[in-house]
Amino acid sequence: MGARWDITYLYFEDPAGPRLTATDIPFCREITAAPKPAAYGLVNIARGIAGRWPLPVLNYWSGEIDAAVRRAMESRVYDLVHLDSIHMIRAEPIAGSSRCVYNWHNIESEVIARYGGIERNPAKAWYARHTARKMQALERSILHSAFGHLVCSDRERDQLRNIAPEARIEVIENGVDTTSFTPANEPGSSLVFVGTMDYFPNIEAALSFTRTVWPVLRQRFPALTLTIVGANPAPEIRALSQFDGVTVTGTVGDVRPYYRDA
Repeated sequence: MGARWDITYLYFEDPAGPRLTATDIPFCREITAAPKPAAYGLVNIARGIAGRWPLPVLNYWSGEIDAAVRRAMESRVYDLVHLDSIHMIRAEPIAGSSRCVYNWHNIESEVIARYGGIERNPAKAWYARHTARKMQALERSILHSAFGHLVCSDRERDQLRNIAPEARIEVIENGVDTTSFTPANEPGSSLVFVGTMDYFPNIEAALSFTRTVWPVLRQRFPALTLTIVGANPAPEIRALSQFDGVTVTGTVGDVRPYYRDA
């Protein structure tokens, strides 16, 4: 795309890391950073109940983000605007629905509803179900309004087409840069779990595996180790380092050495 069109990249800056430059993503003509809003504040939690926008959308919007999107749209005419998930829905009216394509990492209402189904705290479970209903309404809205949608699987495409048969929906499966990520010649003696470790499905997966499967594996293969790699590990994830052979790294500069050792 960068060889044929001028690409502007607007992203949430990690305050702990360096800003992206043209050296990092040379195919972009313009790179603009904006601070990620603070998530899960009491005001946003309350607004998520009574206001128009559910909490997942409020967590990704602020006056600074709004201003950055407006400046970008005023600077030139864009043929296409890629919105990386429904969390950025508030950019759609600024960009113009006819130019917007959404990237669906998940069907978010489905993920939140699943969380609400297993959460033991009644208040949190109610909030999750309430949020899932609001997210579902937004999903129906963007399926009818936006130019197009990208999903990761046939199942998701078929499920969304049941809601909006006329929607433009294409499956783009998850992929990897096989030039950058090359396997080691000899597999190591470790297992690795890589993911954002404050994301609920990843937390549940790591907890379940370490508590139920890992002790059996460790008993059968005493030299085996498990490394949990990923940003912002929740307290219960950090606590997994108490298991024999388990290491929790938090954020790392490069995940490839961990893959190569696995």
